[in-house]
Amino acid sequence: VAKKIESSGFSFLQGVVTDDSGEVFLIVDGKRIKVDNKGNFKIPVDATKNKLVVLEAYDNSGNDTTENIKIVLIVDRPTTNEKYYALIIGNNNYEHLEKLEAAANDAKSLANILKNKYGFEVTLKLDADHDTIKDTMYSLSRKLKKKDNLLIYYAGHGYLDKKEEKGYWLPVDASMEKPSKWVSNSFVSDQAKATEAKHVLLIVDSCFSAALTKIRSSSNDQKISEEQMKKRMMDKIYIETLQSDIARLVITSGGVAPVLDSGGGTHSLFAEILLKTLENNNGVLNSDQIFGPIREYVIKNSKVLGIKQKPERKVLLQFVDEGGDFLFFAKN
Repeated sequence: VAKKIESSGFSFLQGVVTDDSGEVFLIVDGKRIKVDNKGNFKIPVDATKNKLVVLEAYDNSGNDTTENIKIVLIVDRPTTNEKYYALIIGNNNYEHLEKLEAAANDAKSLANILKNKYGFEVTLKLDADHDTIKDTMYSLSRKLKKKDNLLIYYAGHGYLDKKEEKGYWLPVDASMEKPSKWVSNSFVSDQAKATEAKHVLLIVDSCFSAALTKIRSSSNDQKISEEQMKKRMMDKIYIETLQSDIARLVITSGGVAPVLDSGGGTHSLFAEILLKTLENNNGVLNSDQIFGPIREYVIKNSKVLGIKQKPERKVLLQFVDEGGDFLFFAKN
């Protein structure tokens, strides 16, 4: 048999085992394997699970020999020719509200990863005022085409008007006395729905972030295990299906409650695990794979710090969920 098998998934290991005595027993990874009258054998090998196959052959006299077959998983990295755009907003230095510590750093770090690792065309806005946020979002959403993908990230203050039942992003020139400087959830949602871009993903790290978008739950892939999802994301047909259908998705750092800024570090809890998940990926990720680690990490660590913070992944309200998804294709 060969000394090594290179495979991107399931393969078959073939060989011949013979002995002068005419009878030989073959054991593979502790299990006896059937051979034909000429000693031929054929066994399945899963390169996603096995790194080594151990073959042991015995004859009637108790003689034995062993062969170790190395299994090398070859990752056929999915690629895309579609264009990816990102609008990244990080607000720290508020003129009339409490200043934040981590939002700008979170935004800069995310912009760097999206640009250099994933090939996004990034528009980064730090300490953005009301007009900058609205004008930039409007112009970017209008220039995109049907095969484009848009990610909008916001880190900064948020506000929930309970009487209106509406949420807002608060630019750096906002104050509680001037609602004219607030960016409403309806404006953000309208831009996400109005653009021709096939996929739009909003990632919002602010207080009351779930209320900022007024969104409903997405049930896509929620019952799929992590291991099953990894296998799916190596399947070109599955990836093409997610790519072909329209999506308007939202990942928020919390519900309708305050969230942690830095938690004593250089990043918020939410941004810290988001950045780590994107940085560690060498293939393709969908939004559910991004969200899974975020939810677990933030829930556990926020509880330790005395705050109940529960991230959410949802679909824009009044937007028909066609089953598409926002995909992250690593370039290096």
